[in-house]
Amino acid sequence: MADRSKRSYAWKGTCLICKAISDFCYTVCVILLALGVCTLAYVTTLDEFPVPQFLLRQLEAKAQAQGAALEIDGIHLYPDGKILLDKPVLHSLAFNTPIIEAQSASIQIDLPTLIFGRIKINSVNFSKGRFITPAVLSPSGTPTTLIDKIDFHLTFQRRSLEIDYLRGRLGPTRLTAVGELPNTLFQPKPDQPKKAFDLRALLVDGVPKIWDARSQLQVAKDLSLHLEARTDPEGQAHFDARLFTEHLSQDAWSLGPLSADIHLDAQQALRVQTRLTQIENETLEVQLPTLAVNASWPQLPTPQTPLPDDFYLQLPVAHYKCDLAHDLTLKGKSGVNQLLDLSANLRLADQAWDLQAKIDLVNKQARASLDGQLSNPLIALATEISQHVLPPDVPQQDLSKFADLPNQPDVQLTVRTGPDFKLELATIDLDAGPLVAMGSPFDRAVASATFDGAQFSAPKVRIQKDGQY
Repeated sequence: MADRSKRSYAWKGTCLICKAISDFCYTVCVILLALGVCTLAYVTTLDEFPVPQFLLRQLEAKAQAQGAALEIDGIHLYPDGKILLDKPVLHSLAFNTPIIEAQSASIQIDLPTLIFGRIKINSVNFSKGRFITPAVLSPSGTPTTLIDKIDFHLTFQRRSLEIDYLRGRLGPTRLTAVGELPNTLFQPKPDQPKKAFDLRALLVDGVPKIWDARSQLQVAKDLSLHLEARTDPEGQAHFDARLFTEHLSQDAWSLGPLSADIHLDAQQALRVQTRLTQIENETLEVQLPTLAVNASWPQLPTPQTPLPDDFYLQLPVAHYKCDLAHDLTLKGKSGVNQLLDLSANLRLADQAWDLQAKIDLVNKQARASLDGQLSNPLIALATEISQHVLPPDVPQQDLSKFADLPNQPDVQLTVRTGPDFKLELATIDLDAGPLVAMGSPFDRAVASATFDGAQFSAPKVRIQKDGQY
């Protein structure tokens, strides 16, 4: 009986202890919940938080790790995780000079990770900034703004970087970009060692190239470059760019408007489509109302492989002191060792002509053939051209006096050059039906002539009149 009573007291005691622990935990949870609600209510009334010192130290450490020092007028941390930097200035430690300045910049961080002393950046906003060239890299020898009016907003996703917008000006050129870039684009390939970021090397290598590009773009008026990036389902980057300018001028040449559409795919295959309007040279009296050029490369061109695999040129009319040619189309293919195959069709006066050429750009050799038909309108065109190009002391001649070609005879011209494109042999073959030459009628004329760069010969000349040669 006594044992049963002791067990009963022990069981009741255990239950009381468990209940007390349960009540204590419940009370603690209620208190924590109440504190959380009160804290949240208090936080929502705050304009900003005091900035933790470790946050400042991490920002400074990240900048120094990249070879830079960060200077700011003020820093603010807001309840939504936004860090606002007033007038940030990034200095290059290697050159001991400011390289980036902005009116303001903000960083959106993940607050939960900040509690554990780490910084996870969700987005970056940059406003009214400029990139300054160090004096030793500047053409003027003094710190000079290279790119200004820089604004961008970037969002960091798990697998990509989103460019919500990016704007800037490279001299007179307007730059804009939007799109999405995969994170793998910023990572080394598996077979390449990871390289440490070297800000000094990046500046030394990149700044002179940008200055050179900026100086070359000075010939353009109202030039704009827009870039769009996208990521395919396999995580590969593709780029589309559009270049446009109202006017280009270089020496006596004037061009514009000009537009170019550029596409670069994940395998670095490049495709360019260009359209030029109103190309003129007042000195030479050359006018090309429109010109379209399409070209493609299987890989990005290099100094060793600059030629496109395929290209296509279309020119509706070419004017050189007069309407010289119409409906010109040129197709080309390049092979290994810079071997170029060309084929062209054009209309001279009322006749169509065909050009075929093979050019060896390494050995500087070429072969070409031109096939077409002669006609009286073509002779009239040749007369008009000769009046413009011959020196004033040369008597002007009406070439139609020398020949009347009612049946449009076939003519073929072939040219072969040796090294350095020095002429080795040029031949011309003509087979004309009834014609009038120097006022005399003939039944037929067959001629073949050659020129080797030094001597002219005509091994075959046959003229038929009244059935006799």
